[in-house]
Amino acid sequence: MKFAIGYALALIPLSFVIPFEWSFENGFIENFQVVILIGSGMFSLYLRSQSADSEIRAFNLWCALIFFLLAARELSYGGVFFLDFEDENGRHYVPNSRQPWYRELHIAIGIYIAMLVIMLKKLPIRKMLSIRIPIQIVGLLIVGISFATIGDHEYLFDVKQSQILEETSECLMYGMLPMLCRYYDRALKN
Repeated sequence: MKFAIGYALALIPLSFVIPFEWSFENGFIENFQVVILIGSGMFSLYLRSQSADSEIRAFNLWCALIFFLLAARELSYGGVFFLDFEDENGRHYVPNSRQPWYRELHIAIGIYIAMLVIMLKKLPIRKMLSIRIPIQIVGLLIVGISFATIGDHEYLFDVKQSQILEETSECLMYGMLPMLCRYYDRALKN
């Protein structure tokens, strides 16, 4: 947790130090985010396999599926593999709307999200609501979301620093999500 707090405090200074090229679409930082998300999904599946309780198993499966959806989103659902052009502001990929499978992709994503919503019935929502909220984790998650939004809309800095701030803040968010799932996994077992 100390590392996450230090990282959160360093987000703005990092936006002036990290090379801009690292923040490109499908660049170093985004690929690191995908590693975090896929690793988190795999860890959630591992936690699922370690529990005999059906509610805890359902919760960890739900977390894993959310992580895999977020990883797919970071990869623009495959769009990052179709480079359109590159300039001084980074790589530009063929937009999803111009990809041949655009309609089918959105249908599949809709079905996936509907499945996640339906799965909510199997989760121990009442038990989860009775568990004390992990203030530090949620606070750092909010910091990550806030700085990612500030960077995305270029509220504080120019395009380059804003892009780096957005991507590094997303790393913080994606790092806090598995900690949140793990917190509830442990609390549900007690």
